[in-house]
Amino acid sequence: MNDRFENINLLRAFAATAVVVYHVIEFTHWKSFPITGPLLTFRIGWIGVDLFFVISGFVITSSALALYRKDGSEFHRTYWTRRLSRIVPLYVLTGALWIVFFGQDLLDQPVRKWV
Repeated sequence: MNDRFENINLLRAFAATAVVVYHVIEFTHWKSFPITGPLLTFRIGWIGVDLFFVISGFVITSSALALYRKDGSEFHRTYWTRRLSRIVPLYVLTGALWIVFFGQDLLDQPVRKWV
């Protein structure tokens, strides 16, 4: 059985497009955008966001099941090592960038006020 779902990127592209088009419609007050037919989907902004959550849940679960089937005894350690190595660096980078661009006053305060 093939565990790769090659067309999942098409769903991701649709979800991203739906979110971007929704924001363009809302922020530019694009009144002439169709309100009926298949393009109505783009006026419903939560569809793209929900689709991202569904895709993420599917991909993470599929990956975890494949890893468990490969080596069930080492699953927990391997799974959490992989997940944390993907998530933690991005959180640290995002937090650092936020402090650089938006939280400059945060560094001028004593550590007591951070908490």
